[in-house]
Amino acid sequence: MRQKLGQHFLRDRNILNFIADAASFKKGDIVFEIGPGHGSLTRALLERGARLIAFEKDPLLAREVADTFLAPLIKDVSHFSIPSAGSAVVVLGDALVLLSPYCTLLKKKKFFVVGNIPYYISGALFRSLGWLSFLPERAVFLIQKEVALRMSAQKGLNALAAWVGCWADVSIERTVRPGSFSPPPAVMSAVVSLTKKKTSFCTPVFDRFIGIAFKHPKKTLVSNLREGGFSKEGSLALVARLGANSDVRAHTLSLAQLHTGSLLLERFS
Repeated sequence: MRQKLGQHFLRDRNILNFIADAASFKKGDIVFEIGPGHGSLTRALLERGARLIAFEKDPLLAREVADTFLAPLIKDVSHFSIPSAGSAVVVLGDALVLLSPYCTLLKKKKFFVVGNIPYYISGALFRSLGWLSFLPERAVFLIQKEVALRMSAQKGLNALAAWVGCWADVSIERTVRPGSFSPPPAVMSAVVSLTKKKTSFCTPVFDRFIGIAFKHPKKTLVSNLREGGFSKEGSLALVARLGANSDVRAHTLSLAQLHTGSLLLERFS
């Protein structure tokens, strides 16, 4: 069996069904699948009536999935049309690059995102979801358990939890053992769900603030701000407005405090 791009293919039918059900979409809803591989999860999604748009970077796997489900295989947006319920279209290319333009083509139609994704793209993918022109109702992914724990942290925040938390509520739905995959990974995995919040604050200035605040997690927020080009006086003033001590570190702040800090960024720069 071919293994490329860091892929571990899920073979456990019970878990495939669990992921498809956890996405909580209805028949006729639009679903983006990231990395369909050999199409095991694709089948479960189509059985539930998804109007499926599958993004696959590997040309041979993309052709395999298209042939298996009698789906058109396209390479650019000019040939795209939304499939009917229970049908798919396969898009050849990198989901990290293509999600945004295909999201725009939906013209604000409700959509969902699902995937058993390679571990190495998980951080970049979760960060990029918040930058889409409009957000998915819900996203469900099978990822490395360690990443899921970081992303769902409520206390002791980290950059990933902040970037996801600005638009979604995160929940670990279940863990998955290595034996459920072919080939088995060396680590435990987890099914994680991201549910869209009523209000999002994913903005360029929030992104910038999180990048500065967590650049050196063990350093104080004041030190990171100063390294980011802020004066000592401005850095201390910003931290004081958060109701925090001058020796505070970013991971001890709440998501609300981090949001407030981003809103104050230009004032104290």
